[in-house]
Amino acid sequence: MENYFTIKEFADIVGISTQAVYQRLDKDLKEYYTVLDGKKYLDKRVLTLFKDAIQKNEGEGNSEVSAFLKAENELLAKQIQEKDELLAKHKDDLQSTLQEVENLKQQLKDAKKENLIKDSKILELNETYNLLLEEKQSLQNTIDENSENLETLKRQENTINQLQENLTKALKSTSDLESQLLAERENISQRDNQILNKEKRLDEKESTIQQLLNQLQQAQEHSQYMSTQLAKANENLSEATFKAQELTQNQQILMKQQQDNQLLLTSSHNSKPSLIEKLFGSKNK
Repeated sequence: MENYFTIKEFADIVGISTQAVYQRLDKDLKEYYTVLDGKKYLDKRVLTLFKDAIQKNEGEGNSEVSAFLKAENELLAKQIQEKDELLAKHKDDLQSTLQEVENLKQQLKDAKKENLIKDSKILELNETYNLLLEEKQSLQNTIDENSENLETLKRQENTINQLQENLTKALKSTSDLESQLLAERENISQRDNQILNKEKRLDEKESTIQQLLNQLQQAQEHSQYMSTQLAKANENLSEATFKAQELTQNQQILMKQQQDNQLLLTSSHNSKPSLIEKLFGSKNK
């Protein structure tokens, strides 16, 4: 129960009645109110609502509250330090994520460059195929022009057969190249889709990183604000403690003066005869 007050403890600290506390449980104290094991408690953060009352009690010499506030400030300082360490860790994680994003961007650039190289090879294969077709047409034209000379035709026939074999091989090779081109185009299409997906994921990661950076900045600003508030609280605590010590010293001086006055009165009463004693004493004489 280190982080909670009982209703009576809280009432004593802020200097109000327990009845007044109960009446405010469903109002401004609602967010700090809780029930544990059937007993009602208030979170210690509720003290921020009663800062003026607490400072007044400190001015009246409430050393118990001063000690509690000092312990509370130390706890807040520790919590702020832990948050700073957590923020530093988050910052390292963000830097690692940013490095990963940069690596992915570089991979995308390399993939695009590879696709450009493959596109260039595809164009070269198409040009080679067109040249083969032109060569076939040229050979056919040569055969037509020399058809009158049989010997020439026979010789050329062998050449044509050889060329046709070469052409068949070339066509087969071209067919294989076309199949490879189709397969390569399918691979390129798949890689383009993968690249698009990666770019989409990169955009999502960049958006997430930006949100985390905004949250980190807000957390740092909140940490600075809490540090400022802690410094102010420490200053108020020191001033209240000094005033309480000064008030205690004044009370001790007043009590000593009262004791001295009482002693003087007692001494004066014992040394001087009363008015009655003077009167009766004079008649007897």
